[in-house]
Amino acid sequence: MSQLALAILFVLSSSLSAAAHPGPESAHGFAAAFLHPLSGLDHLLAMVALGFWAGIAGGRALWQWPAAFLCFLLVGALWAQGIERLPVAEELVFGSALIFACLAGLRLRLPNALALALIATAAVAHGHVHGRELALGPSDLGAAFGFIAATAALHVLGVLLAYLTSRTEVRALRATS
Repeated sequence: MSQLALAILFVLSSSLSAAAHPGPESAHGFAAAFLHPLSGLDHLLAMVALGFWAGIAGGRALWQWPAAFLCFLLVGALWAQGIERLPVAEELVFGSALIFACLAGLRLRLPNALALALIATAAVAHGHVHGRELALGPSDLGAAFGFIAATAALHVLGVLLAYLTSRTEVRALRATS
């Protein structure tokens, strides 16, 4: 699948994100929080696309971008417990899915500082939205770890897809030469 087709698939699929955040969950703990980010198409797409983008960028971006996302995700989730509502959080979540999919699919490179600023902004929004839904509190560390672990797993999936895509492209180039 070409990068443009992948980007288009991400963009079209991300249009369903408005219904991905129905409200506070009744279940708590590691397992419920691990499964929660997997239930929203916007989070799935944004995280896999971010991992894919980091994977094709390579170098420090390979670990730095997902690590930055995870740190700011936690900041957003904790921040959500102290304020009523971040006014544009849902729009930022949707926008991040769209932007990360385009950046990954088109293999666009940004200066690292700009990429990290974009990633931090998106992560705070994702953390805020999911943190409010999960009602994470200081005593609910299991849920926080579940939420972070699922997000990290989606990043790894994106990096693996980038690796597999690059390997397939290399094989295709060798076959044609």
